[in-house]
Formats: sequence, structure tokens, C-alpha cells
Amino acid sequence: MKVELFGSCQYSDERISGEAFDRAQLVGAEFHNCSFVDCVFQECVFLDCKFMDCTFSGCDLSLTQIPMSKFNSAYFEKTKFIGVDWTRADWSRGNLGIPLSFSECVLDYCTFIGLSLRGFTCRDTLAREVDFREADLSDADFSGTDLSGSIFINTILDGADFRRASVYNISPTENSISKAVFSLPEAMSLLYSMDIRLED
Repeated sequence: MKVELFGSCQYSDERISGEAFDRAQLVGAEFHNCSFVDCVFQECVFLDCKFMDCTFSGCDLSLTQIPMSKFNSAYFEKTKFIGVDWTRADWSRGNLGIPLSFSECVLDYCTFIGLSLRGFTCRDTLAREVDFREADLSDADFSGTDLSGSIFINTILDGADFRRASVYNISPTENSISKAVFSLPEAMSLLYSMDIRLED
């Protein structure tokens, strides 16, 4: 299906595949139960748009801007979001359905500062240099994810799953990690920020 990204539009139950919309602007559009497959949205602007129960597979949304846009029950698979500031989206009513879900994606250099994303899924993903400061990520799933350089300060990670996650730097004194699950040997990094001495 060919979509012209100009003006407002509404789509339901559509499959949009293989389209390239580099640097396009989409204003006031609504997508309900739509799927985007192998589409390119590099440096696009989604202004005041709604993506409800939508899936993105094999897409590239690097450097996309999402001011005042809403993503409810959105699922992303093998999709790139390099440099996306998620704090600019519309979170005024929180997530009305399943939180954002990323699987085998690239989220390098993204920002989630201060967002409430309970149940957030970021599985088997590259999430390097991501800013999670002051976010509520209770019961999040980070299993199998590369978190090198990502920032966790005053972050709520209660009940989060970090099994198979790697290269993370999470201070137990600066974050809430009650009942979070970690796996060895990576979990040893939790001790580095503590004022203790380890001996053989």
C-alpha cells in the first residue's frame, strides 16, 4: 500500500510494506492495527500522530522526531530507532495498553528520561548509550540486551529481568532494583559501585 505522508489521514488494518519516507512529515495521522514492514522513516517527523496496536518489522526510524505522538500497544521487531527522543511523545495519559515492546531492535542513543513504562520490553536488543534516568521500568524485560554505556540513575527497576543482558552499569544505591533478576557473571557488575572489597 502506498501512503503519502502529507496532511492528516486515518488508516485501519493496513499493511504498509517496502516504502521509503525519508525526511517526510506526517501530521495528525492515525493508524489502528496497522503493520509496517521494511519501511524507511529516517529523519521523519511524526507530529501529533497516533499508532494504536501497530507493529513495525524490519523498519528504520533513525533520527525520527515524534513530538506529541502516541504509541499504544506498539510492537517493534528488528527495527532501528537510533537517536530517538521518546520523551517528546504524548505520555499525558500513560500507556493505555501493553507498553512499548522492542525485540531484536537497535535503540542506540535513545532517550527515555522520566517516563513511566511499567512492563517495558527490550529483549535481545542493542540499547547502547540509552538514557533511562528517573524512568519507571518496573517489571521491564531487558533479557539478552546489550546495555553498554546506558544510564540508570534514580531508575525504578523493581522486578525487571536482566537475564542474559550484558555490559550494564547499574548501581544498587542509585536505583531501585527490588526483586529484579540478574544472571552471572554479568551480575558481578552490581558490586562495582558498592563500597566493599572482594577477595578470593
